[in-house]
Amino acid sequence: MSENKLFWKEYNEKLIILEKEILDFNNTNEFNFIEDSFYPHVRDLSALVITNLANSNKHPYLRVLDYGSNTLSIANLKNKIPTQEIKYVIYDPFNSNYSKSKDLDFIDYYVVSDHKELEQQYFDLTIFASSIQYIPEVFDIFGKSYIINSSQILFTRTPLSLGEELIVKQHSSYKGDQQCYSYHELKEFFQEQNFDLVFKSALSPEFAAVSKKYLDKVVYANLLFSRRS
Repeated sequence: MSENKLFWKEYNEKLIILEKEILDFNNTNEFNFIEDSFYPHVRDLSALVITNLANSNKHPYLRVLDYGSNTLSIANLKNKIPTQEIKYVIYDPFNSNYSKSKDLDFIDYYVVSDHKELEQQYFDLTIFASSIQYIPEVFDIFGKSYIINSSQILFTRTPLSLGEELIVKQHSSYKGDQQCYSYHELKEFFQEQNFDLVFKSALSPEFAAVSKKYLDKVVYANLLFSRRS
């Protein structure tokens, strides 16, 4: 296993402790567990996008793909939105032996580690939550039918370059490279694929964990693209 894969595998395993804390809290309280830092903002954004699509969905279930994520992303949905009509798929390439948790039985979900399992599937919503900066040649992924046929595509807490693409060192517990793809190139790509950018917001660029000399060149962004009717 490569050093990067080992880091992310161990990172996701550590999140299980926080996930249990959130689930225990949500099982005994009326309102949701309050996460640290910018997470209340981005988690609520994802929840609102999901519930808005679910309310307008013509099919029995809303199908969501969370690309490059983990089950922590759904742990705090319980006291926020109805989840009975959601089918949630998490693509986690670093976890090939996942066993379902009974504490997450409030939502229909499963975890896949092989992207081939996503082919021939349709998703109403695809979410990239702080993941594309670790994916080389990510535009090849964007062109996959199971992503590009989504009704909406949501990016949260994603470092993007305001100019040309940048490859920079990340200054956090992860010390490897991250690719800050060009915001303008990303926007143009999805516009050419019949999507409109219907929402955008920025978090503090310091959360992008880049060197100070790059802070004015990077936006730590939330973006929502919606397919034109």
